[in-house]
Amino acid sequence: MLDEDKKFLPKVALPYSPTLFGVKMPIVNIKFEKLPQPVPALVDSGATNCLLHPSLASTIGLKLDDSEKRTGTGAGGAYDYIPSKPMEIMLLDNTFEVEFDVPEDINFAWPCILGQNFIFKFAKIVFKGYKQELEIFLRKDIN
Repeated sequence: MLDEDKKFLPKVALPYSPTLFGVKMPIVNIKFEKLPQPVPALVDSGATNCLLHPSLASTIGLKLDDSEKRTGTGAGGAYDYIPSKPMEIMLLDNTFEVEFDVPEDINFAWPCILGQNFIFKFAKIVFKGYKQELEIFLRKDIN
């Protein structure tokens, strides 16, 4: 075992899950305190920030300040969003604080996207597309 590997908890292997696009994708379930069931979140190594669908943000009562509106860019082009204050979520039986960008477009395709500014800061992520599997190694020293 490499010294670096000693920093991580045992891996959690998750099969890619089908999406509304009919293609299996790296999805992990996250839990919000105000919802009775977990929400599927795309683990996206190409996303800088975490995104939350506006209807989901409304359902959980996320307070957003319209005066904070910003413009971002993604694979689909430019979009307007409002950043949230940090909020608590559960991921793999651990509690984390995360800030979400909430796009104004209600046609946003995903309930949630986890990007570089969150999950990649405290976990080693291994995408095994050939096996359609996602491996997550959470760091022991964070959280």
